[in-house]
Amino acid sequence: MLDFFVDSSETPQFRERYPAESEFSCRDWLELEPSVAEIGPNTSMPLRFVIHVPGTAKEQSYHCAVGFTASGSAAQVSEIGISVRTITAFYVVVGHPQVAAVIKTLALEDVPGDATKHRGVIVIENNGLMHVRPHGELSVVKAGKVLETVAMFTMPVLPKRSQRFLFPLQTPLPAGEYEVRARVEVVPGKVQQSRTMVRVQR
Repeated sequence: MLDFFVDSSETPQFRERYPAESEFSCRDWLELEPSVAEIGPNTSMPLRFVIHVPGTAKEQSYHCAVGFTASGSAAQVSEIGISVRTITAFYVVVGHPQVAAVIKTLALEDVPGDATKHRGVIVIENNGLMHVRPHGELSVVKAGKVLETVAMFTMPVLPKRSQRFLFPLQTPLPAGEYEVRARVEVVPGKVQQSRTMVRVQR
């Protein structure tokens, strides 16, 4: 049973416990049957998940995960060192928590390790108690012409935090001023739009 969060590079981080996630963690509610099993090659077996939500749970969303480690026999592992881990995430919603997420920041930045390339950045701030899964796009505009539009990578914004979304750009951006536009559906059926002017320097 695992806690998790998504870091500033859009990478989920999993660990047995993250104290900072305790307010929103459901890991102690999870039960897996069986917890240990052996299966042969090219076969499958059902697993049963049970989530016991305590009566004291607050009206909000919770998140947790289960990790599965698959490996061969002890001799095989010793010989070739193969170990495969699969993770399943769970989101539990208690009641009808209010959604309160907005576009906080819109920017362009250099790609770390390669100053010749740029990426767009949208920061979604979630001040509510409900996770959201926004989708949308970022566009870079020069003198009224759209140079490139990149779709948002879909991932959750967990409660009470800000989440960076990165948009790698293929179009070279010489020094100058550019307009960055964002169109994001943070809440289903409600599209937020934002724009800002950014100066690229060389």
